Amino acid sequence: MNAILLAVVFAVFNISGAIPKPVPFVTRQGESVRTFSYNSLAANGPPSWFSLAPDYATCGSGQAQSPIDFPCPADLEGTPDILEEEPVLSTTITKLTFVNTTGNFELDCEQEGSCGKTKFNGEEFDLINIHFHSPSEHHVGGVTYPLEAHMVHRSSEGALLVVSILFSYGGEEDCITSAPSRKGRNRSFSQILSHVLKGRSEFPVNTGAFLEQDTSFCMYSGSLTTPPCTEKVTWILAETRQTISPLQVKLFQKIVGGLEFGNARPIQARNGRTVAFALDLISA
Repeated sequence: MNAILLAVVFAVFNISGAIPKPVPFVTRQGESVRTFSYNSLAANGPPSWFSLAPDYATCGSGQAQSPIDFPCPADLEGTPDILEEEPVLSTTITKLTFVNTTGNFELDCEQEGSCGKTKFNGEEFDLINIHFHSPSEHHVGGVTYPLEAHMVHRSSEGALLVVSILFSYGGEEDCITSAPSRKGRNRSFSQILSHVLKGRSEFPVNTGAFLEQDTSFCMYSGSLTTPPCTEKVTWILAETRQTISPLQVKLFQKIVGGLEFGNARPIQARNGRTVAFALDLISA
């Protein structure tokens, strides 16, 4: 399988130079085709998202927007907030549905409640989709990473929670997250890319593949990072990064059309919002 995937990758880059869309372009519910872009100089780029539709106004007026640059605990005045309760994630191997979206693709759970859950602050959230951004949308103490995964969850009341996982090549360092124990190609991400390149609309995914069992988390309150930029989203950052290879990142960017501008929203102001850290980070 690995040899086949590498052969596909090299054929894509060295022969055709372009990757056809694996499935017809579709959009999120309520989103018209290419209503926004990630080109900051374009008329529909991130600085102008708020003006593209009435329900996008929060992208400009919101005071609790995402992504943010996570501050280093040692750089904060006073004692940093402690994450009193660690989230509890229940993951599984389940079939997810491939959907192309603006400047990205996502893996959707068709039967909500069957693809995994996260319990946090006495509330239960069901996993509804997994998607990726390159470069990473969140930064840590000014450090950015080549890829970031978002595991989007929703409660029965409609509240949103997103678990964020950063991917690194292995040499980067920051003040919060720790490097993966191995370097190089990420096997689970390779499997996803292989399914996508083969045009499969549904395939099995291990929803816990990108999370280390003993990882801790940081938390803050933010928003969706794409229009309509809805706020009151609970963001949880895994403190243990995953490994990724440069070739995998380039392939992902080419699939989603993000080679030139990427698909990451620029960093947003914290506006006095606090970040709650795991106790081990504060006492270190």
